[in-house]
Amino acid sequence: MNEKKLGSLLSKPGTALADLAERARRMQTLTGVVRSALPPEVRTHLVSAGLRDDKTLVLVTESSAWAARLRFVSEVAVAAAREAGFRAIECRVTVRPRREDEPARDGR
Repeated sequence: MNEKKLGSLLSKPGTALADLAERARRMQTLTGVVRSALPPEVRTHLVSAGLRDDKTLVLVTESSAWAARLRFVSEVAVAAAREAGFRAIECRVTVRPRREDEPARDGR
């Protein structure tokens, strides 16, 4: 499939693929917003941020140690998300361990 056709599929309103692409863009934006609000030593360990339909902000990190640190700053994350227009009301932190072939986020 050529790039032009793929672009057309991704931008056609109302299609499942376009909806998925939009959700991915929003998730990427939300992750950037939350990451920039976090303390520098924590932000590199945020894998992603998402918003559930029940308005729960979900932060994903790479270990239980970093999950604990993120929980301490969860109010900052929710406030940043809300300020950016996301309707977050609470926060959950989950862990997605780093695969062996993935580089560490802090350069180690």
